[in-house]
Amino acid sequence: MIELLILQYHKVTDRFEMGGTRVTTSQFRRHVGEVSRWGYRQLELDSLTGGLPKGRYVLFTFDDGFECVYFNAFPVLQKYGYKGLVFPVAGFIGKENEWDASFGIRFRQMDACQLRELAKHGWWIGSHTLTHPDLRKLDDRTLKKELISSKKLLEDIIGAPVISISYPFGLYDHRVLNFVKDAGYRLGFTSRRNLVPNWSRPLEIERQGVYLIDMSLSPKMDRTSPIFIMESLKQITINQFARLSSLAKHDLPILRWISGMRK
Repeated sequence: MIELLILQYHKVTDRFEMGGTRVTTSQFRRHVGEVSRWGYRQLELDSLTGGLPKGRYVLFTFDDGFECVYFNAFPVLQKYGYKGLVFPVAGFIGKENEWDASFGIRFRQMDACQLRELAKHGWWIGSHTLTHPDLRKLDDRTLKKELISSKKLLEDIIGAPVISISYPFGLYDHRVLNFVKDAGYRLGFTSRRNLVPNWSRPLEIERQGVYLIDMSLSPKMDRTSPIFIMESLKQITINQFARLSSLAKHDLPILRWISGMRK
């Protein structure tokens, strides 16, 4: 039997934020210690498009490429023998998250040197697009630029192919999938949508979000438990709140003003 645990983190920091998509440094150490005790081995990216031997596998993914992941998550994973997959917003490398509804609390992204060091230690670098838009709302030309330009920029930084993408807000449609495939991506990551993920679609890989209220990862393990259903509802709720960024930028300008976003 093969058990996959694909986790979606954002920030690993003790700094306060409004959205609740962070975990504290002590939480993250606890989470990594748990999967190590439970016998989870590192899931290699290539395995997602090929066969896997029986066993338990974990993949730690980090959306947005925040600098706190470099300082707080990287050493913990290294201690336990794990690697991560990080998805920077390529147009904001080394800058603050001005694409996001932060309500005055900004977080800095990793710079090029930090990304190169992670890649040197075996981490995978994927794209989270160029400016973090809702890809479904873009015209064909802008969509192509978001996918191709971000991929090339990251490849130039790390000197290696970028084969994976994380869809901003976990949102995509059939048109987006076609453009992603044409841009040369082999793997696409989203948020969990089904109780039983279908691992046969490499461009629609579901992840389990991890948030400040997750003291332990154990509720995310047993898919037959009623608690697991609550995990799905929790992820949907938090993702809807996170979409405030998209609403502010594209649909409700007053939210952009309140949250301190730039156009």
